[in-house]
Amino acid sequence: MINIDFCHSPHELLEFFKKTDSDYHPPLSERQGGIEDFVRECFIVGGESIVARQEGKIVGTFGYWNIGKSYWLHWLGVLDQFKKTSLPIILFKYALRERPLARNGTAYSRTWKTNKESQNLMERLGARRISYNQVPVVILNTLSLKKIPERETVWYQIEIKKSYEILKC
Repeated sequence: MINIDFCHSPHELLEFFKKTDSDYHPPLSERQGGIEDFVRECFIVGGESIVARQEGKIVGTFGYWNIGKSYWLHWLGVLDQFKKTSLPIILFKYALRERPLARNGTAYSRTWKTNKESQNLMERLGARRISYNQVPVVILNTLSLKKIPERETVWYQIEIKKSYEILKC
């Protein structure tokens, strides 16, 4: 059985991201600041981390930040055995139900052009591709843009109301 709840422990997330490091493009350990820096970012003001646990161990996690009137979908990751399941969608739906994002609000995210799994997931969530110039300045100023070069990035915008309808929350 999988239980989903909010995470308040950086140590738990650190262990999860060490296990899934190679799933990220490039691996978190190879990025500026490494895995530890990534986990610290998970707990910035306005950020929330949701985890799925099976037998007490984290098997998936989703994190987002509330920035101004928008949201930044920072990450969504699951262990290999859960990638082809509905767990990524369940984590996103949990955020919509338990911390109702502004129903008329907008969320933004990005992924690597080489990460087709992530791109497919974004489309399942109702996201549409946008250009870098369409991302609000307040979001861009919050992000550490050095981590993903612009030429290798795909940007997304999600109308929260549309995701509610698509996912039948």
